[in-house]
Amino acid sequence: MPFDGILLKSIVHELNHKIKNGRVDRIFQPEKDEVVLSIRTMEANYKLLLCSNPNIPRLHLTCQKKENPLAPPNFCMVLRKHLQGAKIIRIDSFGYERIVAIDFETTNELRDQKTKRIIVEIMGKHSNIMLINENNKIIDAIKHVDHETSRVREIMPARPYTLPPVQDKLEPNSVDIDTLFENKEIDERMDNFLVSKIMGFSPFIARNLCSVANIPFTSKLSSISPEKLEGLILHLKNFQRRIITDSFLPCLTFKKDSLKTPSDFYCFDLPVFENVKYFNSMSEACEEFYQQKDSIERLKQKKFFLNKSIHNAKERLLKKINIYTKNIEDVADRQQYKLFGDLLLAFIHSIPTDADKVTLSNFYSDNFEDIEIPLEPFLTPQKNAANYYKKYNKSKRTFVNSSSLLHICQDELDYLDHVTFALENSQTNAEIEEIKEELLMEGILKIKALPKPKSKKGERGRLFLKYISTDGYTIFVGKNNLQNDKLTLKESSSNDIWLHAKDIPGSHVIIKKQQGDIPIDSIKEAALIAAYHSKAKYSSNVPVDYTLVKNVKKPGKAKPGMVTYSNQKTIYVTPEDDRIQALFPKPS
Repeated sequence: MPFDGILLKSIVHELNHKIKNGRVDRIFQPEKDEVVLSIRTMEANYKLLLCSNPNIPRLHLTCQKKENPLAPPNFCMVLRKHLQGAKIIRIDSFGYERIVAIDFETTNELRDQKTKRIIVEIMGKHSNIMLINENNKIIDAIKHVDHETSRVREIMPARPYTLPPVQDKLEPNSVDIDTLFENKEIDERMDNFLVSKIMGFSPFIARNLCSVANIPFTSKLSSISPEKLEGLILHLKNFQRRIITDSFLPCLTFKKDSLKTPSDFYCFDLPVFENVKYFNSMSEACEEFYQQKDSIERLKQKKFFLNKSIHNAKERLLKKINIYTKNIEDVADRQQYKLFGDLLLAFIHSIPTDADKVTLSNFYSDNFEDIEIPLEPFLTPQKNAANYYKKYNKSKRTFVNSSSLLHICQDELDYLDHVTFALENSQTNAEIEEIKEELLMEGILKIKALPKPKSKKGERGRLFLKYISTDGYTIFVGKNNLQNDKLTLKESSSNDIWLHAKDIPGSHVIIKKQQGDIPIDSIKEAALIAAYHSKAKYSSNVPVDYTLVKNVKKPGKAKPGMVTYSNQKTIYVTPEDDRIQALFPKPS
């Protein structure tokens, strides 16, 4: 559902009732494009979320708790400097544009009262949050827009704040619905016409009103019958009346196949909504709708950023692999140089001087066939032989070096495939942060690492997945390379059983040993889990190697998660969702 001007008006209406005259207690910036103001009022404490994320820009009260960065971003520090302890005196929107202004009464160092303003623009990829002074100049913005980015409107410190270009539209509470359709020759789709004429209308609302009036939203005005047009006018008037009287009814609608997954929300109950849930405030509806979507969107963005670094690293490796492969192909005939040198030295007394070639019998061959050898006529036979040995030694060095480097690059590529797999299957911020930490350690991510936050008392560093076999044996699964290393090398005993999908990116799996031997059924179940948590998750007859942990070694300078193992056995399994879920996975 778009965050349109009418919905934003309902948010402003709610904020004026709840946080007007409240004071800013604390200010946080948990994300690079998101600010949270903690506001204290006489009745209660609230948290106001301001978000300029291009995919989910919004403004509403929130109860969600987010982890804040150790070092507050610059914009957060600017807001704290100017607004800490400030009083909210006004919250307003610019008509039905998707722009909200929050005015604060502040006191400067000289105890003079000043008015500062936060402007929140909810405009897709152009969304922004700005702090404005009493002279209407920008103090700072969460996103800077310089002259090179936009020649129409700069958003930079010390620049005057200007509203985006005004659209030639009518406000919904003042538009004359009866005269709206007087021009019967309008050659425009009905949904586009309503959006272009009425401020705050989104395509979704326009199409919904057409649907209620039983008019296809692609219809042109000239093709609509008077009766249906009259019905559309009636619905528009009812909608207008609800806007004028602030008769907001916040609600969510859910997908038919999942009553836990919201599909849309709005400040009015719409006829197209099914499986509707109503709320006391628009903020509550927004919170429930965006909580899941925001989490997914943030994870997607962080994965995209890391995937881009991994992709670039893979591209560089593939270029190197092509170079080394070509070098090896170019010296494929290096043995012939040695043969030429050997034959020239063997028959050196029978080779005429100044010859440009010579034909000699190849005594290395079973058939002693003749072989023609090109010569440099201005060199002696000895020097021609020395030249061939020199070419052979150079080619041999090229082959050895290129083969070694090719092997290293292929190992690196294999390692990056493991990282890609772990990233694709990560489901929480903590898991992505672990992969980010690993990429920083390996130099794949070229940014400075922030200091690690201190672990809370009693908190474990990394949580493995935990399963219980039908025989009661505990099975642990690493979710990324750092977890794999910790699980296999630090958290396991020598007689535990280690499993991994054979020659496939995947997780390390450990069966914790109890009294006696581990039953084969538990090993089979652990093999199912190993296949399920591998790139072969949707394949059949997946080979899974297993051996004792004491047979698993980590070579020196090996990448995270990369190990060698011996004395393994291989079992073939087909991972099935139902069988895996029956083993009750849960965090350790």
